[in-house]
Amino acid sequence: MNKRIKYILIIVFCLLMVFTFINSYLNARDKELDIERKDRERIASKLNYSIRRENNLYTLTSKKLNNKKLNDIFYYNNNVYLLYTDNTNGTLIKYIVAKNKVVVLFEEDSSLKDGVTRIGNSLKIGDKLYSLVSETFKDFPSLNDGEIIFPNLKKTLYMKDDGIYSRNIDDNREDVVILNNLNDKYSIYNIKEDGKYILLEKQSGDRKYISVLDSDYNVVDNYDATDTENSSISYNLLDGGSYLLKTIISEDKTTYKIIDITNNSIIFTSDKGKDSYIFQNTKFISNKDGDILLDDFVTNESRLLISKNDNKARWLPIRFIMANDNYSLLLTLDSNDRKFYIFYI
Repeated sequence: MNKRIKYILIIVFCLLMVFTFINSYLNARDKELDIERKDRERIASKLNYSIRRENNLYTLTSKKLNNKKLNDIFYYNNNVYLLYTDNTNGTLIKYIVAKNKVVVLFEEDSSLKDGVTRIGNSLKIGDKLYSLVSETFKDFPSLNDGEIIFPNLKKTLYMKDDGIYSRNIDDNREDVVILNNLNDKYSIYNIKEDGKYILLEKQSGDRKYISVLDSDYNVVDNYDATDTENSSISYNLLDGGSYLLKTIISEDKTTYKIIDITNNSIIFTSDKGKDSYIFQNTKFISNKDGDILLDDFVTNESRLLISKNDNKARWLPIRFIMANDNYSLLLTLDSNDRKFYIFYI
């Protein structure tokens, strides 16, 4: 009797294992079919979009875009993302550079008509966050009036009467960033794109300073930003080091200065013979008599990207984006919003 029960239990166990295997296989197959269906839809849509490469120049061709204009373009994980919009909707496509493949992420979607905001590795589209990694949506965190979210989407920064505070989004814990005192009053200037530094404006009597704080809220430097020139001045921290970009716009020219905040020294001032400066990390793009140049203000290296002979109409650079791999860069000119360049440095 005991042997019979033992055999029955073995048979039941084997049947359960077979059932589990079959069920897992069917579920996996359903997922594969769903992926194949989505791929077929994207491939069918891809027939309306193509990108042709000619050396470093890439040209997008599509009748589906009609009168849409390029709203945004960026380079992430060896993919180029292009957003084209009009007054009613937008189309977001992903170009996989290594495979020369176009994938349509969103087509004629009304939620894209006002553009997107890139935060870390996600896009804010309306009240949703779209992950560029998983290509899935989640709700955008609820923010109070005046709050600025960090790129890691875990904390916010905001002002109160007595100073600057941060809030953890998960548990709403509030931390003091820096407090005002009798002499100094702080306001938020901006947060560096990688979230490693915070820029605050400090008003101290009749002097104004840009205070640089690290991610632990320690004051790294206070740069004297008291305006002494009759012009518009703005500041921005560049990735790649502790470098503060000072942009001075006057009636007849725009001047750029790079300040090393570790010692408050000016290490770079823009050249009068160049224009259309665009900075990122320690590098910048400029136009000099029709030549498009890539320079580095730390190493003083210079590289010709596009010769005036290939830039006969003297088109100006309007976007310069370093990829997150730190050796690829994306460049667009004002000549045609269906064309872009990729260079490797």
